[in-house]
Amino acid sequence: MEPTPAPSKAPKLLTLFIIVFSASLLATSTIALGAFSLMGDTFEGGTAAESWAPAAGCNVVGIAVHGDISITPYSYSPEECVEGCPSGTYSDDVIQYLQAAREDDSILGILLDVSSYGGEPVAAEEIAEAVKNTEKPSVAWIRTSGTSAAYWIASAADTIIASANSDVGGIGITMSYLDNVTANEDQGLTYNSLSSGKYKDAGSPDRILTEEEAEIFKRDLAIMHANFIKAVSIHRSLPIEQVTVIADGSSMLGEMAKENGLVDSIGGQKEAYETLAAKIGEEPVICWGGL
Repeated sequence: MEPTPAPSKAPKLLTLFIIVFSASLLATSTIALGAFSLMGDTFEGGTAAESWAPAAGCNVVGIAVHGDISITPYSYSPEECVEGCPSGTYSDDVIQYLQAAREDDSILGILLDVSSYGGEPVAAEEIAEAVKNTEKPSVAWIRTSGTSAAYWIASAADTIIASANSDVGGIGITMSYLDNVTANEDQGLTYNSLSSGKYKDAGSPDRILTEEEAEIFKRDLAIMHANFIKAVSIHRSLPIEQVTVIADGSSMLGEMAKENGLVDSIGGQKEAYETLAAKIGEEPVICWGGL
């Protein structure tokens, strides 16, 4: 169930950089602080996710891991969403859905429908932990892509199924960005640095990044990369050395991913449902988080 495409939105005033996982060597994505919409309606006092419960008659909760993955949506005004807001996957919502699944004895399993090139590391970690904490059988069905943060999430499932043509892996971190220094100079604009703290405005696109600042960012990237590798190693029961070898940020297609232990079998919806049926002992009847 793919989210409805929506018009892109220009980011708000940039005050920090959000580090996101690299989709692959050929396709990387960096998200600046901006605005995203909620998968579901908002209402006074919270979000629709907070009151969601599995529908009567279903025995599996489906979670759509689609689009950019982040912790929570940023706010849009109603006027800004007249033609629809961008959609994605938000850990604040997914945790609510999985908690409801955990507490409902009629829910016997979890299906992750994955089609995403990644997003924020912390959001991925939170969703992966929530999947594990349901303590119910889980299957990740990777469709177009399950890379970067999306693969971290998928790796938490008991079984991963992907198409031979699915893009899988992308175990790496990026915070690459464009700077505006030359463009600003051409327009006669001057950046005035007014910060308390030597590195407070490090990474601003309006000035050149120093070598010293770059080393600080590289330090943090290396730490998060190691955390990603460790998570995959634990979730997939793979030697950490084996994961490290393929954790170069590149992705691979389904068959190669299977050969490298990143997925369990090649297939699609039929195979995912059959695997769920075998795990829960009955035919899966799926209700989707947020619907």
